[in-house]
Amino acid sequence: MTDTRHLDRELAAVAELKRFLENERAGDPQFDDLVLDAIEGQTAFHEVVATLAREARIVTAMAEGIDPLLDSMRARQRRLYKKEEMIRSAIAKAMDAASVPKVTAPDLTITLRAGSSEPKVTDQSQLPEQFLRTKVEVTPDLRAIRDYIADTGRAIPGVVMSNAAPVLTIRGK
Repeated sequence: MTDTRHLDRELAAVAELKRFLENERAGDPQFDDLVLDAIEGQTAFHEVVATLAREARIVTAMAEGIDPLLDSMRARQRRLYKKEEMIRSAIAKAMDAASVPKVTAPDLTITLRAGSSEPKVTDQSQLPEQFLRTKVEVTPDLRAIRDYIADTGRAIPGVVMSNAAPVLTIRGK
């Protein structure tokens, strides 16, 4: 787990430095520049943020690197399930051909029984209404809503725009 305590400690140091500078340099027109320079020179805030950003990039690379492994493992899983199905089918055919309904071993019992009959619909248009299910799903089109408000500037009843969260961008050099 990522340890962000250093970031919390540096953030506290930045807040303390800003309070000190506000008392010392009240009314200075270059106060914002002074604060930014002081934060960079008097704290490890920039280094801690850069270190955590590097770690975020590494974690992203690791997460993205898992995708090909997941694809490979899912393919393997499908092959294993297919193999299991083939083995079970071969056992069922052999037991049926040999007219052996039950095989007992020390660690398991295998039985073969007649399966249950399941309905198979051949023409849905001929089914009586009582045997049909209707699904209706109504969901808001958020993209259309956002575009309409952005284009027209007009409100839509039942819609409020959320406050956008800040976006952090990390670029490598």
